[in-house]
Amino acid sequence: MIVALLTGAGVGLGVLAVVRGLRPPRPPLAVLLARHQPAVAAPDPPAPTSSDPTPARPGRLAVRAGRLLARLAAALGLRFGGTRRDLAVTGQSLERHLAEKAGMALFGLLLAPAATAALALGGVTLPVGVPLWAALALVAGGFSCPTLGCGPMPLAGGVSCAMRWAPCWT
Repeated sequence: MIVALLTGAGVGLGVLAVVRGLRPPRPPLAVLLARHQPAVAAPDPPAPTSSDPTPARPGRLAVRAGRLLARLAAALGLRFGGTRRDLAVTGQSLERHLAEKAGMALFGLLLAPAATAALALGGVTLPVGVPLWAALALVAGGFSCPTLGCGPMPLAGGVSCAMRWAPCWT
């Protein structure tokens, strides 16, 4: 029995070494952004005009929810080290990020039942499992969307939004 456990652990470590060798850890976001920035200093951004959109500020509810979620995460021992570094580069707070994740997950949770109710008003009935699984999938997608950069998060320093997806093609 012990030999089987040690053999399994050895095989697991070998597979981990092969996977790490084939796909090394992702470099930090600051390094990826620096790779795509020109070496010369960028000129000062033009002064905003009245037609320029202003960056969205989180509302009071989002700020309170973000603070509550950050305290809860700290109490659970979650540190978000890599996420904090990426958010520092983008100029966004962890509280806002957590509030966006929770809000998108809540939206996903409510979207499937709302769509099912709209279909029921039109006379289409669905089995109970369909809206349930759709809601779970939308919760997972909504929760991961701000982390993947799908949200309305502007990058600091005037970097284009396409730079958010740099890890996908580098």
